[in-house]
Formats: sequence, C-alpha cells, structure tokens
Amino acid sequence: MVEYTVVLVFGVLALTTGPSGDVIQELLDVIKENYKGYSYALSLSEAPDFDSAADYALALEAEGLDQDQIDRLAVDTPDALKVLQFFNRDPSAVLSDLKTKLADPTSVLPSNVGDVMEGAGGIF
Repeated sequence: MVEYTVVLVFGVLALTTGPSGDVIQELLDVIKENYKGYSYALSLSEAPDFDSAADYALALEAEGLDQDQIDRLAVDTPDALKVLQFFNRDPSAVLSDLKTKLADPTSVLPSNVGDVMEGAGGIF
C-alpha cells in the first residue's frame, strides 16, 4: 500500500509541477479548445435540400427575402467551388520549393548579407 501511495504522489507531482509547468491545465485547455471546435461544427446549418440553385431561389423568394439576399444564398455548387479554389490548392508545389530552399539556404539570402557578416566578424 505504501508503494502505491508513493508512486501516486510522484505521479501527481510530475503532472502538476513538472518541468513544463502544469500538464493538467494544458490538457484542460486542449480539451476546451477541441470542444469549442466541435460545438461550432455542430452549430452550423445543414445545406438546403434543393435540386438546383434556381429551386432554392424560388423557395427563398417565397419566404420573402429580398433579391440581394437571394443572390448571395442561392449559388450553384460549381460557382461556390470556383470561389474556394484559391484556398484548395495542392501544397506539394510549395513544399517542394521549400525543400529546394532548405537544401541550399544561401540561395534565399540577399547578396549584401555576406558584407554584413564580414563586417561583424571583426567584432566577435
């Protein structure tokens, strides 16, 4: 029983006063952030169940919305995806460019960095 108590005390001390701070508080913060994201995702409205944007526009018009609101809400899927195309890019091109730059870091430095480094060499 004593051994279990000692191990439990050391476990609690490691979690609450360890070198990286209060691990339990960090765990609670992560759980809170994940719950915020989960509750936000649940609060989103479902997509309207219409066959086309024209049908949805007719339903919105029947609800009494003005034409500006109908134009913003009743959008065909390809048009909506075209707007989002900028954000849905393939990151492989950016990653390969970064890999090339990391292979030779001097290629991204301005040409006058060498002059600064030579001047600073006398100080150190």
